[in-house]
Amino acid sequence: MINLLVVEDNAEYCKNIVNYISQYVPDVRVYSMAFSCEEAINIIDTEIPDLILMDLNMDDLGAYNILNFINENELTKYVDSLIVFSNSSITNSKFENSRYINSYFKKPIELKFIASQISKICKEREIINAEIFIRNKIVRELEVLNYNFSYHGSQYLVEAIYVLYTNKDKFYDNLSRDVYPAVAEKFNKNANTIKCDISQATKMMIYDCNEDIITSYFNLSRFIKPTVKQVVFTVLNKL
Repeated sequence: MINLLVVEDNAEYCKNIVNYISQYVPDVRVYSMAFSCEEAINIIDTEIPDLILMDLNMDDLGAYNILNFINENELTKYVDSLIVFSNSSITNSKFENSRYINSYFKKPIELKFIASQISKICKEREIINAEIFIRNKIVRELEVLNYNFSYHGSQYLVEAIYVLYTNKDKFYDNLSRDVYPAVAEKFNKNANTIKCDISQATKMMIYDCNEDIITSYFNLSRFIKPTVKQVVFTVLNKL
């Protein structure tokens, strides 16, 4: 659920926006409404909504003060998180290419177009959140094995497992052929470098990790050490 802040000094129009979004965008919770610059900045600074819908034509030019506040304080949470609408174009203003503005609508605008854009943002956020959730699960599994994440190889290993997770429909049995090139592309490295660094991080894990943990985790005898491939597919099966 995404928390939305609506900033609009016309109370009646604000209510129309809130009612429409509440009805047609179920993944959004209208977290708060602000009718002035001061109200909005206080909410943004203390309550931290996820998404902001804002009219740039507030009577006191307050919306531009809000944009200035976000920009000057480098509130990175709001990168690509503002939807703005206005009677006039923002072309040639200092906000034209703002990294905080996701989309801009010229008035008059039908609310269905704003709702559609908010729905699109919700879907994109849902995908991102799902990716973060899976990556965190992978990290937690590797932490059980005492992988050291100061090593690049440990970070590459997370990506390798994630590549396999997101390609469940494909039969990837050769890490060097099917997985390491994809990891290398993301990190702008050579596939062989990825392979070597993951192997080194795994050797260090075997050295650092308690032997009983390794034996139990991989269901191996004490005399057998897991290979990188065993690590990858064992963790993958635990997700």
